Amino acid sequence: MTFCYAQQYDEIDAQVDPLSGLIEVKQLLRYTNGGSAALDTLYLYDWNHAYSETSTPLAAKLAEEFNFQFEKSKSDDKGNTKIHEFRTTQGSLNWHRLEKQKDIVAIHLTHPIQPQDSLVFLASYVVKLPADDFTGYGIDNTDEISFRNGFLQFANQDFDGHWNLDSNYGFNDRTALRSPTKFTICFPEDYTIIPSINGDLHNGCWQAKDQIQGDLAFYLRRTNDFKSLGSSNFEIMTDMADDLAADQTTVEIIKRIQKFAEDFFGNLSNQYILIDSEFYSQNPIVGFDLLLNTLRPIPKHEQFELKATQVLIRKLVQSKFPENYRQNRWLADGLSHYLFMRYVETYLPELRLIGNLAELPLLSTYQFAQAPFAAKTNLQSAFVYRRNLAQPLLTPSQDLTKYNRKIALRSRSAMGIKILEETESKEQIDAFIFNLFTSKNNLNPLTIQDHFELFFKDRAKWFYEGYCTDNGLTDYEIRQIGKSDNQVQVELTNHTKAQNPIRVNSYSKQQLVSSVWLPGGVEKQRLSFDQTQVDKIVLNPDQLVLEVNTNNNNIRLNNSFTKRARRFRLFEDIPSSHYAATYIAPNLTYNAYDGFLLGMVIHNGLTLRQPTTVFFSPQYGNKEMSLSGSFSIRHRSYFQKKKLANVSYGFGVESFHFKPGQRYYRFNPQINATFRPEGLASNKRSIVGLELVSLHQEDQNKKLIDGAYNSSLSYTYTNSSSSLSRGFGAALQMGDSFTKFSVSYRNRKYYSEGKQYTFRFFIGLLSDQNKSGNFDFGISRVNDYSFTYNLLGRSETSGFFSQQYVLAEGGFKSYISIQMANQWMMSTNLSTTLWRGLELYSDIGLVKNRGQKNHLIYDAGLSFNLIEDYLGLYFPFYSNLGWEIDDKAYPSKIRFTLSIQASQLLSLFTRSWF
Repeated sequence: MTFCYAQQYDEIDAQVDPLSGLIEVKQLLRYTNGGSAALDTLYLYDWNHAYSETSTPLAAKLAEEFNFQFEKSKSDDKGNTKIHEFRTTQGSLNWHRLEKQKDIVAIHLTHPIQPQDSLVFLASYVVKLPADDFTGYGIDNTDEISFRNGFLQFANQDFDGHWNLDSNYGFNDRTALRSPTKFTICFPEDYTIIPSINGDLHNGCWQAKDQIQGDLAFYLRRTNDFKSLGSSNFEIMTDMADDLAADQTTVEIIKRIQKFAEDFFGNLSNQYILIDSEFYSQNPIVGFDLLLNTLRPIPKHEQFELKATQVLIRKLVQSKFPENYRQNRWLADGLSHYLFMRYVETYLPELRLIGNLAELPLLSTYQFAQAPFAAKTNLQSAFVYRRNLAQPLLTPSQDLTKYNRKIALRSRSAMGIKILEETESKEQIDAFIFNLFTSKNNLNPLTIQDHFELFFKDRAKWFYEGYCTDNGLTDYEIRQIGKSDNQVQVELTNHTKAQNPIRVNSYSKQQLVSSVWLPGGVEKQRLSFDQTQVDKIVLNPDQLVLEVNTNNNNIRLNNSFTKRARRFRLFEDIPSSHYAATYIAPNLTYNAYDGFLLGMVIHNGLTLRQPTTVFFSPQYGNKEMSLSGSFSIRHRSYFQKKKLANVSYGFGVESFHFKPGQRYYRFNPQINATFRPEGLASNKRSIVGLELVSLHQEDQNKKLIDGAYNSSLSYTYTNSSSSLSRGFGAALQMGDSFTKFSVSYRNRKYYSEGKQYTFRFFIGLLSDQNKSGNFDFGISRVNDYSFTYNLLGRSETSGFFSQQYVLAEGGFKSYISIQMANQWMMSTNLSTTLWRGLELYSDIGLVKNRGQKNHLIYDAGLSFNLIEDYLGLYFPFYSNLGWEIDDKAYPSKIRFTLSIQASQLLSLFTRSWF
C-alpha cells in the first residue's frame, strides 16, 4: 500500500557539539491529516534512541547476529534522545515511547486533527550520538561524526490511515520523506561538513539551498577526505576516489554513470549526490573488496566506477521508491542489483568474475575465471539455497538472516527480474523500471502490482505472486523417454511445480543449437529433438533458476554411461552445467601421535553443496611415517514450511593413531534430524540424533582387540546470541555391557556492561555390568571411549596435551583425587566476568562410585576467556586438594581450551550470518 504524500513539513535547526557527542535540536513539524477520519495520536520515528539500551529491537537484532560490541559497550558509548517537550501555541503535548519499541514516540492530542486540518508544533530535544562501532553511524574516537536517520520523523502512513511503526534495526532502510524539509546545521569552525544534499555555509552554519524531499545524512570531519567529481551539471562528492585524479577518464566515467541512471530514474541534471564509503560498506559488492585489497585485479578507474555506480543506484532506488521501502525491500534491492549488473554488462562487458586474475595461466581454465562478473548473482543465492537456508523474498527485513538480508535476497530477486528480461524483453523491463520511479500520481497512485500488470499483463504474475512468496526447494529433472528414427523424446519434470519459466538448451559439439523457455507451474512437459543435429540437452544451463540438485539437468545423446563428462579441479570451482567435477585440496592436521598429517581432501563440492556430499582425506603422518585418514558420505533431505528443517544420514570411517604405534579404526553410521521451530529468523534449533560407533583398536603388538560397539540417541536444543545463550542436551548410550544416561543445561547471559555469567548443570547415570571402568563419567577429563571429541592427545595422562580442557561431563578444571564416577554424578560449573576476558570460575559436584559413599567435590580459579568456547586458559587456585597455587608443579595444572577443527573455527565467523 502506497503511503501518503505531502502531508508534513519540517524545519530543523541543529547545534552540533562533536566533543560531547550531542546535537541540540529545535524542530518545527506540521502534520496535515489527508485521511477521512480524525486523528488523536501521531507517531514519530526516533531511530537514534534505538541505541539507548539493550532491550530495544536494534539491540536484540545485534545480539541475534552475535555483534558483541553493543552488548559489551559502556553507557557512555550508547546513544539516546532526550526529548524536552512537544509544544503547540496552546501548550505542551503529552507523549510516551512505545513499550516494546522505544524508538517510536506516540504523541497524544487533546484535540483530534480533523480531515484536511493541520497541526503545527515544536519539538525540542537533544540527540546523544552512539559510538560508530555498532552500525557505522555515530561518533568515533576522534570526535568525528557520521550522521544518518538521527532526527525525528513522522512515521509513514498508508492511504487507509495505518501507521507503519518501523523500528530501527540498523539496516538504514527508513523510507525517504516525501514532504519538504528545511535544514540548518551549526557546528564548530574547525570542522568541515559533508552533507548528502547541496547547501551553503553562513556564519558557521550550513543550510540546505532548498527545501528537500528526503532524509539528511552528513559527516563532520576535521580532515576532509571527500572530493568533488563530475561535470558542470552533475556533481558527486565522494571519499572512495582515493588518489584518483579528476582527469578526462574520470569525467567520462561520471558522464556515463549519469546517463545510465537517467535512463531509469529520469533527469539528474544539476543534482549533487553523496557517494560515501560508509553507505557502500553497508551492502558492498560481495567478495570485491577482498580481491581489491589483496591482489588488485581491476584498474583503479574501474574499481571506482563499480563502487560509485552501485552506491548511486542504491541511493536513487531508496529515495525514489514509490512505496514503503522496508516492506518492499525484496523488490527495491533486487532492482538495485539488477540495474548494477546491467551497467556492468553495458559498459564493462569484458569484466570477469575475478577481474584480470582470469588471465593467469594457473586459473584461466577454471569456470570462475571464465565466468562474467554477473555470475556472482547466482553464486551468492545458491550458497544458501543449497543448504536450505534461503527465505522467501517477502520475508520482513527484521526476520531475515544476515546473509539473506545483505546478500542472497537482492541476488535472488535480481535473478527473477533477469528471467523477466529474458522472457519478455529489455525494452519492456526498461520501460517498467522507468515508469516505476518517475510516474507521479499522488491522487491515485499505482501499487507495485499495478505497475507489473500495466506492462506485462498476467505474464509477470509468476514473479510477484509466486516467485517472491515461494520458498520451495526447486528441483528440475530431464530424462529421455523415447526414440523413433532420429527423433529423441525427453520429459522435463518440475518436482515442486515452481511458477517461474525455465530454459532448455540443446548443443552439438559444445555449440548452442537451440534455446527455448518453457512455462512454469507445470509438473511435466515433453520435447523432441533431432539426434542428428543435437548431442546434448541441458536444462537450466545458466542457473538463473535456483535448484538444490543440478545433477539431473543433462542428457547426452551419444550413449555415454554418464550424463556429464567428469573433470578434476584443484581446490574448488563453480559448478558447470556441462561437466561433473571432483575437487582436490591440500589438507594439514595434527595430533600428538601421528604428528603433522599432510594429505589431501577429495570431495564433490563444499561451497555449493550437493544433496549428497562425499569427503575422502588420505594423509601421511610425520611421526608414525604411515598413512591415516578418513572417508564420509552424507545425504541431506530438506523440508519446507515445517518445523523439521532437514534430515541427514550417512556414515564415516577414520583411522589414526591413539598411542605411539597403536592405531584405531572407527566406523560411525548416523542419522540426524534438525528442527528450527520458529524458522530461520530465530536462532532456536534442536537436533535429534541416532548413531552407532564401532571402534577397533590395536594393542602394543599391533593386533586388533575385539571391537567395542555402542549406540546413542541424543537430543540437543540451543538458542544462542551474543547477549543470552541457552543449551540443553540429553543422551542415552547403550553398549554390550553398559547403559548410560545424561542431561546437561547451560546458560550464558550478559548482566551488565561487558560482564557475563555462565551456569552449567550436568547429571549422569551409569550401569556397567562388567565394571570395566571404560565407560565411567570423567570429572576433570572427558572420558572419550568412543573417540568422539577432537583431542590433540587423547591417551595422554601427563604433559602438555593432557592439559587440554573440554567442557563435557563433570567439566572440572582441577585434577582432583576422584577422577571418575561409575554410578552417578552431578556437577555445576559457574563463571562470571571480573574484567574483560578475565573470569572467576567455580565447579561444585557430587559423585557416587560403587561401594563408596557420596563425595562432595569442588574447585575454583581464574580463567582468561580469549575467544568464547574456542580459546581459553584456566588457572586453578583452590579445590579439594587445598591451595593449588603453592604447588611446585603448578604449571602442569594450568588447562587450555583450543579448537582447531575447521568446521568449529568456521562457525565462529558464520554464526552471525545464518
